[in-house]
Amino acid sequence: TDGTTNNYLEAYLSSASTMRVAAASGGVGQGDLVTSNAYTPGQTSKIAATNSLNASKRDFDGVAQTENTTYTPPTVTQINVGHVATLSVFNGPVNHIYGSKRNLSQLELWAINKP
Repeated sequence: TDGTTNNYLEAYLSSASTMRVAAASGGVGQGDLVTSNAYTPGQTSKIAATNSLNASKRDFDGVAQTENTTYTPPTVTQINVGHVATLSVFNGPVNHIYGSKRNLSQLELWAINKP
């Protein structure tokens, strides 16, 4: 995030069993990927994502999501774990956060193992 709701990329649970990834760049939504009933409460789950201009890919627990080919990456200055500008508060442990300097392939996202 940049500390506001204008530029962010967030991964969160939008209900007890629905994982969601949403982004905004300059206040413009950049797509919202949803996997219904993908999360089982109390179980470990994985969201892997990679982004570049016109290429945003996601993997939820080993299931590739449809690539967003009109994606504009947000300008971010910080990483927040647990909330975006005090919204979408997360209530649970985060086991691993990995970073990469390049846009990973869908196969590389799939290969990131759940802890």
